Amino acid sequence: MMPSPGSSLPRCVCGLRDRILAMMEKRGWSTEWIHRSAYLHLEAAELAEAVRGKRGDTLDESADVLITLLGLSPHSLSDIILAVEKKLVRLERSPAYPHECRGRPAKKRRKSK
Repeated sequence: MMPSPGSSLPRCVCGLRDRILAMMEKRGWSTEWIHRSAYLHLEAAELAEAVRGKRGDTLDESADVLITLLGLSPHSLSDIILAVEKKLVRLERSPAYPHECRGRPAKKRRKSK
């Protein structure tokens, strides 16, 4: 369940970005934006393959995408979640904008646990 703006997030979320950056430094991973953005693209592609059923576990690949995103973004996960909440409220209330990519109608999805 997504938190409402102003609500507190689980303690494990706070400081997650700092832990990721420390792990990256310890393992000698590049923190340069050009490398991180390439890794984000690759991890997102691996998630798409898992969703398609080609290979990989969707939860594991989702975690890889989030780790890579937090290693690239200058924002904490709690800040990102709050921005998502605000953007989602706005998108739910506003009509589609011209040339919005719609594709096929979305299938009804099961709620996540």
